[in-house]
Amino acid sequence: MDPSVLAENMQHMSGQVQSLFGLMEADREKEREREMERERDREREREREMERERDRERQRESDLRTDALQEQMARISDALAKVLQLRETSSVVPGTPAPTGARAQVTDSTPRQSC
Repeated sequence: MDPSVLAENMQHMSGQVQSLFGLMEADREKEREREMERERDREREREREMERERDRERQRESDLRTDALQEQMARISDALAKVLQLRETSSVVPGTPAPTGARAQVTDSTPRQSC
């Protein structure tokens, strides 16, 4: 084989090898970019999950406050019902306001038994 043809073939092959290495490096760079994008996606998903957990915690706290308020409202309603019942059965003259404050004394109209 002619040395000039051989040199030309070698130079051509060298160019193809360099081109191949360039393509391989470009592929590696694209893969690094894809991996960085996947990592950003994972980080965004972790942040979304943390936000969902904070939302669930806020909802639990809200539910607890709501339950406490409902219990308090039930106690207030029961106490009000007892007050109204006592007022209905007290010896207050109908049409006059019931005594209030320290002077308020509810007297039950049911007879008491002594021991």
